[in-house]
Amino acid sequence: MLVNKQKLKTLGLSNNFIGHGGAREIAQVCLGGLTSLTRLALESNLIGNLGLEGITKALMDNESL
Repeated sequence: MLVNKQKLKTLGLSNNFIGHGGAREIAQVCLGGLTSLTRLALESNLIGNLGLEGITKALMDNESL
C-alpha cells in the first residue's frame, strides 16, 4: 500500500512491534521513494540498530524529513 504513496507527508507506525526485520523490510520496499515525507513516527517498535540502519539508508535522499 505504501509503495505508491508519493505524496505521503506523515507516516505513523508507533507501537506496532515492528522489530528490526520489519523496519528493514518497510525501509527497502516503501521508504526510499517517499521524498515528500516530512514526519516519520516509529516510537516503541524495538527496531534496534539493524532496523535503524535500514531506515537511514532508505531515507538518505529525503531532504524534507
